[in-house]
Amino acid sequence: MEFSGHYGPNWMTWILRMTLPWSHNHSQMQDKTSTVNQLSGSIGLCIHPGKSKMLKIKTEDTQAITVGGKPLEVVENFTYLGSVIDHSGGTAADMRSRVAKARAVFKTLEKIWRDRTISTKTKIRLFNSNVKSALLYGCETWS
Repeated sequence: MEFSGHYGPNWMTWILRMTLPWSHNHSQMQDKTSTVNQLSGSIGLCIHPGKSKMLKIKTEDTQAITVGGKPLEVVENFTYLGSVIDHSGGTAADMRSRVAKARAVFKTLEKIWRDRTISTKTKIRLFNSNVKSALLYGCETWS
């Protein structure tokens, strides 16, 4: 497969997003992975099988996807841009992570909550700006 032309600095990200998702079986996923490997190789980039991970969502398929004859490591979950994605495809793991992060932020402000010289209005503003934002970051993706 030949690759020619200039597609801007984000062309590889676009190829990965458009080709790798939405595979319904092992052969589709292997074909798409091989295509991306060939495209990237044609311009001097390579997919390192030791550094690459794979997440299978809602599947019982146990066959390995390979790059250059080496299998990719299958993981149960990973964090992408602060959001936890897991093998079930749900948002429960991400919500647990967000609650834990908000709890940690709340705990770091413990001295402020106990300080009687700081007004309740200021404490509410701190809560809204720090704790709530940590909790609700990315919530528009939760279903």
